[in-house]
Amino acid sequence: MPQLDFITFTSQIFWLLIIFFIIYVFFNQSIVPFLARVLKIRRKKSFCNRKLTTAFFNENKVLFSEYDSALVKSSRSLNNLFVNHNSSLQSWVSINKGLFFINNNFLDTKFLSYLILIQSRFFMVSR
Repeated sequence: MPQLDFITFTSQIFWLLIIFFIIYVFFNQSIVPFLARVLKIRRKKSFCNRKLTTAFFNENKVLFSEYDSALVKSSRSLNNLFVNHNSSLQSWVSINKGLFFINNNFLDTKFLSYLILIQSRFFMVSR
């Protein structure tokens, strides 16, 4: 069997060492520096992205605080507007209260007379 022949062992070991040495030099000269450069670039990008994320997060907090303060300010001004409008409406109602009662009494009598008229016509038609 040629695999177990002791004479061919030396040549097989020689070529094995030569091929492994060539592969080692190739990886050491081209692949490893390329991978190191890629990892270095990724580390730099990660650091820059982390700084940008922190800056955006801080800006986001500032914008939300400004939004909340603007919302509170507009809510207070709207509340003041409603209070002022309500007080002016109450004063208008108190001034025109007499007119309201006069109109209400007048409309009540007109409505009752209208109902009586309709009732009389309805009963005249149905008889």
